[in-house]
Amino acid sequence: MTYQHKIDALKKQIQNIRQNKNILSEVEIVYVTKYATLQQMQELWGCGAQVFAESKQQNLEDKAAFFHDKNIVWHFIGHLQTNKVRKVVQVVHCVQSVDSWRLLEKIDVEAGKLNKKIQILLQLKNLDEKDKFGFLETEIRNNLTKFFEFENVEVTGLMMMAPHTDNEKIIRNCFRAGYKLYQDIRKEYAGFTILSMGMSADYEIAVEEGANMIRIGSKILKD
Repeated sequence: MTYQHKIDALKKQIQNIRQNKNILSEVEIVYVTKYATLQQMQELWGCGAQVFAESKQQNLEDKAAFFHDKNIVWHFIGHLQTNKVRKVVQVVHCVQSVDSWRLLEKIDVEAGKLNKKIQILLQLKNLDEKDKFGFLETEIRNNLTKFFEFENVEVTGLMMMAPHTDNEKIIRNCFRAGYKLYQDIRKEYAGFTILSMGMSADYEIAVEEGANMIRIGSKILKD
């Protein structure tokens, strides 16, 4: 099956979920290209894919340089070390994986040096995920106004990953909690418009539970 067929099938599946669940919001697909070759990425771009996501600074730089003449929107989705921020900020439109105050402050400083506004998503983690990076729900709720005080950063939403489990109920409850937090913040901040949940293994549950952005790699790229 060609990439075009896979993309069309994915979009059709998302449309069916939205119709069945009476979901009005569109769902944006971010194509995770961290394991993709340049040829694969060219094929994806030829199929209309325009938003690509990388998780390592060097790969992001190399691929962005190769595709400099293409109308591609770059997202960063991996754990970002503060010493890599300057180079990442030069390339990306959005950092989805902002997981600490220190990182947020560094992005703001480096974006300011470039006279550039960077969109960021706050990475949400569950209370029992002590080994994961990210903010706890209580941290976000208790410091909400502070997130929106930065000059060169636009906090536009939440990003979260489901726990590593095959238990659909746990995954669904996790996404449901993320959607609740997203909705609560959106009532206060009109620019808070993105809920990035769901990857190739669990995007269907994520869309059912309110995600309006999903991160898809292997579902399209793997044979």
